[in-house]
Amino acid sequence: MEEEGIVVGVNGQLALVRARRGQACEGCGHQEGGGCACELLGPDKKIMQLRALNRAGAAKGDRVMISIGSPSVLKVSALLYIMPLVGLFGGAILGQYLTTLFQPPFSTEVFIGLIGLAGIGVTFFILRLVMRRLENKAEYVPVVTRILEPEHGIDPDAAAFFVDLPDGPE
Repeated sequence: MEEEGIVVGVNGQLALVRARRGQACEGCGHQEGGGCACELLGPDKKIMQLRALNRAGAAKGDRVMISIGSPSVLKVSALLYIMPLVGLFGGAILGQYLTTLFQPPFSTEVFIGLIGLAGIGVTFFILRLVMRRLENKAEYVPVVTRILEPEHGIDPDAAAFFVDLPDGPE
C-alpha cells in the first residue's frame, strides 16, 4: 500500500510524514454525501502522521511516497478487527460457564454481558502490548520509498490542507 505525504521532520534514519488518509478511504462508500465514520472524528482525523524509515533521504518539506507491505496491513487489520470479537465471545462464554458455578446477584444475562465486555477490555490491553512489539518489526514499519517532484506531489487543495497544520518535530 502506498500513500503520498509531506515530511514534517527528520530524526536520523526516521522521517515523520504527514499524509491524508487516501487509499484506505478510496473504497469507502460514504465519500460523497457524508456519513463516513472519519467525519465523526473531526476533519483533523483524516490526516495520519507516522514515522517511516527514510530510505530515500528525504528532508523536511519534501513530498514523498511512503509504502508498507499489503500482507502486513492485512495482518494488523485482522488483529484489530477480529481479536475484540474473540474477546467478546470468549468473555460471554466464560460468563455463561460461571453462571453454572454460582448464581450472580443480578440477572444472568447482564452478568454474561458484563463478562463479555470485560473480555473486550482484556483483549484491548493485549492488543496494545502486541502492537508495541509489532511497531518495531521491520515488516510493519512504513518506508519512504522515493521523493516526488513538486508538480507530481499532492494536489494544490491537499497542499493547502497541510499548510494550516502545526509543524512536527525538527
